[in-house]
Amino acid sequence: MIFRRALVSILVTTIGHSYTAVAAEKTDNLADNGSSWLKENNGINKIIIGENGNGNSLINNGILIPQDSIGKNITENNVINIKDTTGLNIDTVYGGYCQGQNQSCSANNTAVVVDNGTNINSILGASSTSSTQTDTSNTSNTLTYTNKAVGSAYLNSGSATNDMYGTQTSTDTTAVLNANGGSIFAVTNGTSYTNEATGNAHLNSGSVNGSMYGAHTSANATASLNVHSNNTYSATNNANYTNEVTGNAYLNGGSVGDSIYGAYVESTSASNASTENYSKATATNSANFTNKITGNVYLNGGSVGSSAYGAYSSSNASTNAFMNVSFNEPATTKNTSTFNNQISGNLFLTGTTVNGNIYGAASNDSSTVIAKANMSNTQDPKVTNNATITSNVKGNIAVDGGTINGNIYGAHSSVTATTTTFNNANHTTTFNITNQGNVSLSGNVNVNSNAEIWGGYLDNNTLATTPVYYEIFKGNTFTMSSSPITVSKIGNFENYNFNLNNNNKTAIANNQALVTVTDTMQNDNTVENDGTVGGKTTANKSTVSIAGISGTGIVKKGDTITLIDSSGASSFNGGDNTGDIGGLFNTQTGDTTKNIKVGLVGKADVSYTVDTANNKILATVDDISVSKDDVTASVKPLAEGRLAALQNTTRGADLLLDVMGKNKAVGTFTPIFVIDGGLYKYNSGSHIRTRDYRTMLGTRYQFTDNFYAGIAFEYGRSNYDTYNKFNSVNVNGNGHTYNYGASIFGKYTYNLNIGELYTDAVFRFGRTRTEFKSHDIITGSGSSAKYKSDANYVGGLVGTGFIYSLNNTSSFDTSAHYFYDQLRSDSVVIDGDKVNFKRATSSRAQLKEQYNYKLNNLATLYFGGMYEYEFDSKAHANTAGISIDAPSVKGSTGALELGVKATPFVKNKDLTVNMGVKGYVGKRKGGALSLSVNYDF
Repeated sequence: MIFRRALVSILVTTIGHSYTAVAAEKTDNLADNGSSWLKENNGINKIIIGENGNGNSLINNGILIPQDSIGKNITENNVINIKDTTGLNIDTVYGGYCQGQNQSCSANNTAVVVDNGTNINSILGASSTSSTQTDTSNTSNTLTYTNKAVGSAYLNSGSATNDMYGTQTSTDTTAVLNANGGSIFAVTNGTSYTNEATGNAHLNSGSVNGSMYGAHTSANATASLNVHSNNTYSATNNANYTNEVTGNAYLNGGSVGDSIYGAYVESTSASNASTENYSKATATNSANFTNKITGNVYLNGGSVGSSAYGAYSSSNASTNAFMNVSFNEPATTKNTSTFNNQISGNLFLTGTTVNGNIYGAASNDSSTVIAKANMSNTQDPKVTNNATITSNVKGNIAVDGGTINGNIYGAHSSVTATTTTFNNANHTTTFNITNQGNVSLSGNVNVNSNAEIWGGYLDNNTLATTPVYYEIFKGNTFTMSSSPITVSKIGNFENYNFNLNNNNKTAIANNQALVTVTDTMQNDNTVENDGTVGGKTTANKSTVSIAGISGTGIVKKGDTITLIDSSGASSFNGGDNTGDIGGLFNTQTGDTTKNIKVGLVGKADVSYTVDTANNKILATVDDISVSKDDVTASVKPLAEGRLAALQNTTRGADLLLDVMGKNKAVGTFTPIFVIDGGLYKYNSGSHIRTRDYRTMLGTRYQFTDNFYAGIAFEYGRSNYDTYNKFNSVNVNGNGHTYNYGASIFGKYTYNLNIGELYTDAVFRFGRTRTEFKSHDIITGSGSSAKYKSDANYVGGLVGTGFIYSLNNTSSFDTSAHYFYDQLRSDSVVIDGDKVNFKRATSSRAQLKEQYNYKLNNLATLYFGGMYEYEFDSKAHANTAGISIDAPSVKGSTGALELGVKATPFVKNKDLTVNMGVKGYVGKRKGGALSLSVNYDF
């Protein structure tokens, strides 16, 4: 196995799973049954535990921390692979472990892979923990600490009785700066703390009884500045706290007993600036707290006992600026600290049961901001509190089947803050909160009828005395493509988009609502900071629309669908506050959406009714039609997949013709083995780019001096991309096609005085499979257009040629051939619409001239040119009775080739190798490289 320095490389492969890490280049892994560490120079350490009962030598009181031969902890480029825990007592296992004391610490590129283990408490792919305690008496403190971890954890079978972490970092730091004495003019604390964590956790089978984290960070940091002086002019605390965490958690079957997190940060931080017994002073606290969290959770089957979070932050931060002044002199206290949470998360759920809530991203923040002064005389100090707290939470949830027994939040914030200033003067602490959340439901989804669904959600009950500016509504989208749901509350979605498809077909037929709300519908206002007291408040209203209709007979002209039924709800909060559903929606009775996509090529016009008497929103299909213009061009790429399949089969005929060769001795069998690869661009009105791979295996038999025949079996694969532009919009596609089949061929030579005249023929047959997908062609179901097509092919070629010898070393081979290949018809269904692919035919004539030069008795060099004209090669197709524009490569192609035929072994001239390269221009552009091997016996 080879590890590449610049790329992610495979560490261990077990039970069909691959485990990756970045490593230096190195080959081969050694093994000693896990009883000691294994080092690969500067590459990967691989430690195998539990093979043949070994591994206890690395376990200390149940803790497995990897160490090198001198007992030093391994902190990078390491993988622990646990094969079996029978007879072992493993409480906690670390892929890499770094413990720092008064210094930075890093555990990088380590992993734990558990193939079978039932006695493990906790699993940590990488762990970095640091503790720093500094107490200095200086006028400046610029200490910098970094805690970093990158790791992965895999559980393939067995259980973890507690928690599982891809990466875990923990920091407990205190920096104290004391300044005492006579006159001190400037004191600054610029301590900086950074936590960086990147991790992945995979549960492929078995169970984690506790919680599961892709990446987890716990930070407890304090920076204090204490000044005691008779005459101090400035005391400033510029401490910086940064947590940057990126994590992914994958559940592929199995169960998590508690919660699952892509990325999680727990942060408790304090920044203090205090001055005492001085005059003419300024105490400033300008600490910065930053959390940058990005997380993803992928749930594919299995179950979660509690909640699931794409990204989550729990922050408890405090800043304090304080002065105690003994003299009647000017003094100033400022608190300009900033709290900045940037949280982004995604949660993808397919067929999983989650017993708690699900969150795209969530934040739970508690902050304290204090600025005050005590005076012994009548001089009032200047006290200002200009702290800023920013929380930007972005989350997306996509559910495809499964069960959610709790609430659904795209983006959720819970903010608690305490602010204090001297006599409440100049109190300007500002909260800026943005929650952007999208929720998409598809498939057969089971949502608890008491559940709540929110795009953005803010709990800010404790911020009554603080200016709060927030946006938790705009841009949030609820997309409904699933079976019908009933919920208690739903709110803060600017857009409600509905896709009508097989998931809700029965409900539509039975006049059942797609979304039923039993308690509350709500749109929170937007509050902007426009410089006025309390800010600018904007009432928010939603828009509802049908985004697409599947083409499987879901609806017909005149049908009415109940999109939202809130007739049982008791509260309609926000919007125009009319007390009914109409106050929450911009959509009005009579509004019409035109040209809604239906299936692959249809369009529908839909009008809406806002029934305020019954608190329902209805949609009526006014018209459904298919436009010829929409069919002829917009779905042309579908036919290009078939054209790519046809061209792939024709390349097999070219390859066989190239290796048929000269006559051998009568009675000779000649096995044939050929491999070929090429890059091509076909100009089809638009164009197709392909990457082709082909192999051929066969044999021929020399019946007479002038005639041989044979059979060959071939397999060819072409990966292709299609490129189109319609109305200045790019519409691209991609896929692959392969063929397998057999060929029967023969060649007859006429010996003339001036050279050799020959004729040859080939008959071919086989089967193709073509797969195509375009993300630019979206069907009424909201899905990308795609298909799989299987079809038989037949074909052949006939030709004649003349070989003229100039002398004993040089000759010309002039030939003319006609090729015919046919791909039989097939049909596919794309979102309910049938697409018929007609027979596709390639008919082409080829003229070729090849010069051969015999270098010696072992090798012949050849050089040639070819002209080819394609008469047909169109891929005809239709849908809804309308023909799709047929792509074609009809036209001329020219080529040059260069190669060598050699007998590599002097004593064995029965073995012949042919290597050649070709370049093409015209309708077919590109190049190909081939290698063929013949052996006579």
